[in-house]
Amino acid sequence: MPNLLDMEFKSGVDESDEEKMREGFKIMDFYLDEWFSHSITRKSSIIVEAANDDSKFLEENGKLVFLYRTLSSDWQLPKQIGAQYNMDMRSRAAAHEYVHLYQINDGCAHLGREGEKVKWFLEGEAEWLSYKAFDESGNFPYYSGWKQLLLSQAVQSEAELKPLQAYEEGTNLESIYSYFTLAIEFLVKNKDIRALDDFCTNLGKGQELSIAFQNAFGITLDKFYEDFEAYRKTW
Repeated sequence: MPNLLDMEFKSGVDESDEEKMREGFKIMDFYLDEWFSHSITRKSSIIVEAANDDSKFLEENGKLVFLYRTLSSDWQLPKQIGAQYNMDMRSRAAAHEYVHLYQINDGCAHLGREGEKVKWFLEGEAEWLSYKAFDESGNFPYYSGWKQLLLSQAVQSEAELKPLQAYEEGTNLESIYSYFTLAIEFLVKNKDIRALDDFCTNLGKGQELSIAFQNAFGITLDKFYEDFEAYRKTW
């Protein structure tokens, strides 16, 4: 784990939850460094406590802090989904949150999540990178593969889905994260994975959304939305 990152597990945190969180953070950090040559680039801290308030990111004394609450929906929902599919998804969920910490470090996600420019990308990337990391590390438990699982989930939600561009902003979108993840899968198909980091960095530098997107992926954002919508109709 990076020297810039501190972790603290408060009294009352379940030992099994701590074990799964540490596993998820460690796996995700390894693959971020493997794919992007960096993970955490500024002083950051993860503090885990057994509380039911929402988990949140904040800044204290110049340090990024992620307060991870094990009784919140951020942690309980993966447990419920894991039970539904008969697999333990806690470590993968921790990896997802670790990607958000990386995104804040890179500047494409914001503390408090206010003013974020493209919600579908931030959540889709966190899901896609964490699934990919767990697949490549041999820790993904679903027998038919994670892409098939995501497609199955997205098809089940098809009736409520809007075109992807409708989700550049929004909250309470957890039920359609699989949709966003498939968008990332489609986006990086036949592209270098580092383009994801390039886009995040471009936004962090203050580039306008469409310019940051085209600079990173070599395609206009409008054309991507058009192509993805056509692809979605083939599910």
